Amino acid sequence: MSMIGITQCQINYRDIITINDVKLIADNSLRDDVKVLDYSIQPYAQGKIGFLSSHHSLKITVRRKHHHHDSSIIIEFFVKTIPYEVPRQAKYIEERGVFKQEAIFFNEIVPQLTHEYNGNHWGPKCYLIKKDALVFEDLGHKGFKMRGNLFDETLIKSGLRTLASFHAASLIAEQRLGRPLNEIYHHGFKERAFITVGNRYRWYQAGIDVAMKIAEKMGLETKFISAACNQVFKAVKPSKTKQNVVSHGDLWSNNLMFDDDSPPNCRLVDFQLLRYSPLGHDVAQFLYLCASRHLRDTKTTELLKYYHETIIFYLNMNSNIKVSLPTWQEIFRGYEEQKLAAVVTAIMYLPIVLLDSPLGDEVMNDSERYATFIFHDRRDIVINNMNIDVNYNSRLTEITEELVEMSLKMDSLSVPT
Repeated sequence: MSMIGITQCQINYRDIITINDVKLIADNSLRDDVKVLDYSIQPYAQGKIGFLSSHHSLKITVRRKHHHHDSSIIIEFFVKTIPYEVPRQAKYIEERGVFKQEAIFFNEIVPQLTHEYNGNHWGPKCYLIKKDALVFEDLGHKGFKMRGNLFDETLIKSGLRTLASFHAASLIAEQRLGRPLNEIYHHGFKERAFITVGNRYRWYQAGIDVAMKIAEKMGLETKFISAACNQVFKAVKPSKTKQNVVSHGDLWSNNLMFDDDSPPNCRLVDFQLLRYSPLGHDVAQFLYLCASRHLRDTKTTELLKYYHETIIFYLNMNSNIKVSLPTWQEIFRGYEEQKLAAVVTAIMYLPIVLLDSPLGDEVMNDSERYATFIFHDRRDIVINNMNIDVNYNSRLTEITEELVEMSLKMDSLSVPT
């Protein structure tokens, strides 16, 4: 997100991305030995585009050394850093370890997922990995962009196609390596969102308070909401009965980018909340964070079949590695088992991530206000924003209604196994 505000510290990003880093990035990007003439680091956007890092544009002016003429070119990259401009937010992110988790993912796990994998690209190329900075190809300059916060069926299918490729790559890598990925890279799959201690639990409790407040405002039953929400802690663990894969774990709308092809191609970004989970985990979370209830109510079976057919397609494309193909029953049951956790994730995420940019920036860029909103009490801000933002109100009332419905029939819901 853009970090502009009087409560922030001034940071020189050349201390984070050094000239030696820039030379390495340019060489790796162009696959050539180049002379770096200059570089600049600027805010990527005026409004917030994420919550667990600060985003910047890196522009490097280079000249290829073997070219005799004096022309130069500018190459551009997307940079994520720990948001040192907002000290309390930076401290929280460092305590959570989400930046470290994404660095491990791109440094250690991605090489295994992409090794001789035949299938669609699912994420960006990463050119630099540091403890407080990651530098990626700029997908925006390759025609990819965000598409609002509620996707139609075409975009949902594009997202499912990319998830199928991502998950297929995971199954193939695991089969080739001969061991579960969470055993090999156990340090890369530590749960960073739903934990029962410290600030993260305070974040969760504040989310329950919001759900209760919205339900009360709607005149709905609230007494089982807390018990229903607590089921999420079981659902984020690996399955003992189903195939597990590297899961994105944070599939809200800003973490998927689409191009203008027909149908559009999709890329996943922001792998800071990585999990090792059953196939249904990402699928359910994606549908509850990015699709309307009407689309879920009318198209879920069709969408699950599309995902199932697509992951089988990608696995068959890589026939040199024989993977146990997931059955339709596994996909369907896995989704049913993950639905409640997906609803809980949505009620925790959407009140925060769907705040309009000016208000979201105000909250995130003020250390004191940020701490209060994230860890203690966000009810007044959420309810006030619901009163003035029709779309925000619609999304939150819809997901709260579904959470209450599920809380009242807990005994009949599928339980993660």
